[in-house]
Amino acid sequence: MNPAYHKPVFEYIPTEKPADFWVITAYNPDGNTADAGDNISADSNLREEIVSLGLVPFRVIGRSPDSSHAEPGWGFPCDEATALEIGRRYSQEAVFHFTTGRIDLVDCESGSHESLENPFSRILDPRDVRHFTLSVGSPGGRGKIDPLEYAGICTRVGALFPGFTIQRAEGCFQSRFEETLLIHIATREPQKVLTLAHDLRCFLNQIGIGITHNGIQQRVRDWTDDGLILQSFGIAASPQLVDVLES
Repeated sequence: MNPAYHKPVFEYIPTEKPADFWVITAYNPDGNTADAGDNISADSNLREEIVSLGLVPFRVIGRSPDSSHAEPGWGFPCDEATALEIGRRYSQEAVFHFTTGRIDLVDCESGSHESLENPFSRILDPRDVRHFTLSVGSPGGRGKIDPLEYAGICTRVGALFPGFTIQRAEGCFQSRFEETLLIHIATREPQKVLTLAHDLRCFLNQIGIGITHNGIQQRVRDWTDDGLILQSFGIAASPQLVDVLES
């Protein structure tokens, strides 16, 4: 069996899902990369088959931890014999069985079970991905961000986040217009966004860095209480951050 079967994470919305269900994909039968159109058609056929059994499927995306590979599948409650029969019919090497606190990898041919390690960390709720925008003005009242400063900003953002977007804009601070960078980041780790804001503020010797989330704007300064900023965004501070704030 492909070793990748032992490493997946799963994206789905856990709310009000059954405590016992199976996840099956119709993508890439026999472990071979299929044409995109064939994958989409097989996925649609799989959903129709599940519905024809009187079951209600819900979308589950199985992917590698680094997102380099992903396959849409369907979650639905059924017995093991039905799950394995469907998996074999769509030429899948294995299917996944989710129960409370456990995810099993089940071989479609032999029916052998293998429990995956750290099951809770493998479940990713897409609602946990949050969008943040940092507003970074030009340092020292010059009105412009020079190429070395821009390169330093990109290096610092890239060190924490593999993907981001930077927009050049014109801002106004203390009644002076200045070149401003809007840095857009989607992440499950909001504490890292605050870490980045502090790093950029120090690097550019700024009074503060603006940070916006879900329509709420805050400003990160040297005296900022990061826990309070997260609370204003409706985000609970991680235990690690709480320890730092209370030390």
